[in-house]
Amino acid sequence: VSGCTDGVVKVWDIRKQSSMSTLETNQPAVSLDIHQSAPVFAVWTSTQNISLHSLYEGKVLNQIRYHEGLLGNRLGPVNCLRFHPTLVQLAAGSTDCHVSRYSYRRY
Repeated sequence: VSGCTDGVVKVWDIRKQSSMSTLETNQPAVSLDIHQSAPVFAVWTSTQNISLHSLYEGKVLNQIRYHEGLLGNRLGPVNCLRFHPTLVQLAAGSTDCHVSRYSYRRY
């Protein structure tokens, strides 16, 4: 996965040396991570939201947005994203020294 300041995110297949999908976020991609086994990747953009995308189609599966809470900010500016290697869980480290963990839940 690669991202650029023009808002273009590409998923690459190194076997074919070409991109599998291209996604336009219209905002600079600040941090990216791809899951090792699940077909998803996460992007943190300058609009202060984390978006989860399908690996093959590039469509948005979910978004985690910055918002104010009762005790302060719920999601500060993120400087790193990391998926758990085997579980579908995402950790987001922010510049205000907080680490948030998000996981998949079936309804």
